[in-house]
Amino acid sequence: MSAAVTQLGYAGFQVRDLAAWRGVATEIMGFEIVDGEPTCLRLDQRHHRIALYPGAADGLAYAAWEAANAADFNAIAGRVRAAGIAATHGTREECEQRRVADFVKFRDPNGFAIELYHGPNAAPWPFVPSRPISGFKTGAQGLGHIVLRCADRDAGVKFYTEALGLRLTDTAELANSHMKATFLHCNPRHHSLALTTAAPETAGQVSHLMVETNAMEDVGRAYERCQAKGVPIWLSLGQHTNDRMLSFYMRSPSGFGLELGYGAIEVDDATWQVAHWQTGSHWGHKPHAAS
Repeated sequence: MSAAVTQLGYAGFQVRDLAAWRGVATEIMGFEIVDGEPTCLRLDQRHHRIALYPGAADGLAYAAWEAANAADFNAIAGRVRAAGIAATHGTREECEQRRVADFVKFRDPNGFAIELYHGPNAAPWPFVPSRPISGFKTGAQGLGHIVLRCADRDAGVKFYTEALGLRLTDTAELANSHMKATFLHCNPRHHSLALTTAAPETAGQVSHLMVETNAMEDVGRAYERCQAKGVPIWLSLGQHTNDRMLSFYMRSPSGFGLELGYGAIEVDDATWQVAHWQTGSHWGHKPHAAS
């Protein structure tokens, strides 16, 4: 397959408590806020990586995947349509809002709102974090990773590998929860997307969004800031088995998890061997009593 997405480029969320989100973004994460409609969060030289839309409910507005150029964009969009999924172009106003040359929007087999785009615009000013922080591991590896809870994980895996061109990293079946997960990559980041099985009441929800820092100290300081400012911690500091990332999870103001991590291993497709894991972490990542 020649044309494939290259990164998870940006994501949008509908949020009920924009003020709480602004507090977490600036006081905990170190993001830069770009005021406007929507409220945008910067992590790097891109105009934004996260967009927040005030609304009556919390949830994913869209997760967006980048194509390297217009030719790849058209080829991938063609495969999406060939899979029987209706994909419509964004309006000029929407393209300007996303800061991209063009995009199409559609629903994946599990009903998640997805966008495919090309031609991202860089901001004309440097990234200025809202608090002292080393910065984030983005660039060619994109925003980070997103984990989606699926009613039909197998259909999701088929779509993302065959239509969008993501590649299998590894799988997991956690004995203590009976949850099955498939981890997919599109660049050296261990996974940009994970799809999990889900109970009917949680299917269609975001499990968590992960961003990676450039220094381990940033993770520890953010952990302490959560405790000092009363931001709920979902899972304690720990290290994952599959990507070796040191991280913790906080509860976002919208209820899904925000994982802040450091030090994940990278995938070299020429030598990578797919593994199956039965535990999620070497140590830590324990549920917090307050969460």
